[in-house]
Amino acid sequence: MAHLVNNPWAVHWMGPEGHAVGYPLREGELYNIIIDVTHSSDLGEPLPDEGQVWKSARSNAELVERFRDWCPEVKRLCAMTGDYLKWKLADFDQLDRWVHPSGKVCLLGDACHPMMPYMAQGAAQATEDAATLASALKEHDGIAEALHAYERQRKPRTTYVARNARVLQEHLHLYDGPAKEERDRTMQLDDSSNPMFWGCSERKDWLFGHDASELRADGSIPALPPMPPDEARVYKEVEGNVKGTGVDCVRLDITVPTSRGSEVPQLAMAVTRSLRRNTTITYVLAGGLCIFFLYFFFGDTSRIPSIPKYAAPKQLLKSKDAASNPLSPPSLPFRKPAKLAEGEAPPRPPVVHYHLNNVTTTSDPVGNRESILILTPLARFYGEYWDNLCKLSYPHDLISLGFIIPKGREGNLATQQLQERIQITQAPTNKNRFASITILRQDEEPSVLQEEKDRHALSAQKERRAGMSRARNALLFTKLGPTTSWVLWLDSDVVETPASLIQDLASHDKPLVVPNCFQRYYNKDKEAMDVRPYDFNSWIDSPTAKGLADKMGPDEILLEGYAEMATYRSLMAYMADASGDSRREIGLDGVGGTALLVKADVQRDGAMFPAFPFYHLIETEGFAKMAARLGWHATGLPNYFVYHYNE
Repeated sequence: MAHLVNNPWAVHWMGPEGHAVGYPLREGELYNIIIDVTHSSDLGEPLPDEGQVWKSARSNAELVERFRDWCPEVKRLCAMTGDYLKWKLADFDQLDRWVHPSGKVCLLGDACHPMMPYMAQGAAQATEDAATLASALKEHDGIAEALHAYERQRKPRTTYVARNARVLQEHLHLYDGPAKEERDRTMQLDDSSNPMFWGCSERKDWLFGHDASELRADGSIPALPPMPPDEARVYKEVEGNVKGTGVDCVRLDITVPTSRGSEVPQLAMAVTRSLRRNTTITYVLAGGLCIFFLYFFFGDTSRIPSIPKYAAPKQLLKSKDAASNPLSPPSLPFRKPAKLAEGEAPPRPPVVHYHLNNVTTTSDPVGNRESILILTPLARFYGEYWDNLCKLSYPHDLISLGFIIPKGREGNLATQQLQERIQITQAPTNKNRFASITILRQDEEPSVLQEEKDRHALSAQKERRAGMSRARNALLFTKLGPTTSWVLWLDSDVVETPASLIQDLASHDKPLVVPNCFQRYYNKDKEAMDVRPYDFNSWIDSPTAKGLADKMGPDEILLEGYAEMATYRSLMAYMADASGDSRREIGLDGVGGTALLVKADVQRDGAMFPAFPFYHLIETEGFAKMAARLGWHATGLPNYFVYHYNE
């Protein structure tokens, strides 16, 4: 039997309702044998049909008995073994869907395409899955798009391999007779009639020469090997598709020491297997894990306070305990009193528990009492902005406001004007005051003059919008709390919106939704007031823009609304129809930030406003791109209008 050990090849022995595969390990020190037999022809003690018993150690005696009529090599190998592992084999349907409806989670490997082991392709196909998935995530911007591309490419191939494993099983386990003689004859041919999959060069090259990292690989599939005649088939349930047939085969896993590996103890096989056996510590650890998971999923959590669905925000946030100011959000650090009376002990920092599973983002935010966070970068204060804000019909006790104001004289003036209006609105006698208001001050002055013509100059855009991104991120990361459902970005120069702005935008139940921002002005030609588009940052991408981006350096950005940089994108500003349906939706690749409603989970997932070129985009347009990469896509409302201040 030296030829079995000295040559690095795998040898197959085939017989009625069973076959064996042997190959050397550790340069011939060990010889591994895999034997598959049908459930009905297994002469040893069967594995239980009931319960979750899928493998068991068995005695060498039943193995010798099962193969007593086989060739001398197989009988000798069986006689050399000690105890071995017996496994049930089962075949199941491939899943119809590998990607979760959310577009965020996918399966690979046996979890989605289980297959019988006769072609030794289970691990290989899982590895191919991983390579294709990595390439799809690299090529596609959106996670959902990438996962579906991975699924489309992989399913036909894995289905084909699983079907071939079943065809091969039939040929490996034939009884003596005409079908077996025909199999032996065609096994010598290098064409599609060869029943062994790798015996045909075309099929072998298709299987082993595949580059799974190439997304646009040739999708052609070679012909299946022919099935034996029906009267000769052992597994009658095998048809054209992969079918779940339950347990129909038993696998025996054996390792035999060879004379070359004489330094390996004769109990090497048994020792190796003992590592897989359950010990007392295994049962203890498993029991502990079971108790933990049972408590985690079914335990009494009544001692952990959850957020009441219809409670007022101040009660939800316990803000008086979390910070010195009752209007402060709970995310602020606990501050000890500056002075303590003689003998007075300092209070202990509070511990507040939040159940984020209770935080909803629905199309009916008022009915579900969903908290809104309105964030505004503010360089100049406009009274019309504040008046419009106070007219919003959304319950003010569910609205928290956050402002960030730059350093400098103009910032000081804006802060003073804002605080004056806050004092009036938040007076104890006003029953319509907001849940909380936070003002942040930047440690830098605006890098660009705040006059409209200056801040919209093309040369100023990269620096200006990078500064805007830093301000937005600082405001967001400071204010986003555990009870926030929605974030409304509202520019300080948006002075007119419908009173139902929040309800209207949220009713679309989209992760990012942006209305059309226009500007009222006096039209000298008409000698009357008129409207014109203002925000050009909400757009659908174009091949021209993508071509420009491909030629740009890593630090360059694309900008919209400038004749010097014609992108030919489809701008939502020019899709407006004042008499059209205000609920009309369009998909967007870029968004503006004059008014933008975002589900808080988008921000919690990590979508932020890049202050650097991100796919050659920056600030709000970069934010839309980043959100899309995370699987959250933007929606525009071309016929729903908000209006910008006209300087």
